[in-house]
Amino acid sequence: MTPINTSRMHVMAFIYLALADIDDDATENEMSLAVTKLQEWNVDDQAAVMSIIKESFEWYMYARDENRIGSEIENNIHVFENFDLDYRKAMLGNMIAIMKDDGKIDPRESKFFEVIADCLDVDLG
Repeated sequence: MTPINTSRMHVMAFIYLALADIDDDATENEMSLAVTKLQEWNVDDQAAVMSIIKESFEWYMYARDENRIGSEIENNIHVFENFDLDYRKAMLGNMIAIMKDDGKIDPRESKFFEVIADCLDVDLG
């Protein structure tokens, strides 16, 4: 169920959705913030962004139902290989905002964040 032309934005949306949902308590605010953060990446074509978010949400729900979230990220994280370091850091900054949005940071969120930071080759030290 991976989107046919999987882009960085698809994978980013998938990761943001997984993060919002990882504590089994995806609040409407967290999901809304994830969408807002994604829209900031491409302010010129909001219709395209919303289409990507919809495709990514369907992909995420399928992966969640099939217990394949980790493998889907692992199979697609390569799209960020040539992504500028500042953009990778901005992506992680968005993830921090999503984690903090509900007022508590679950240990599963922290671990997921650390794994993604490592996959993006961003030193958190």
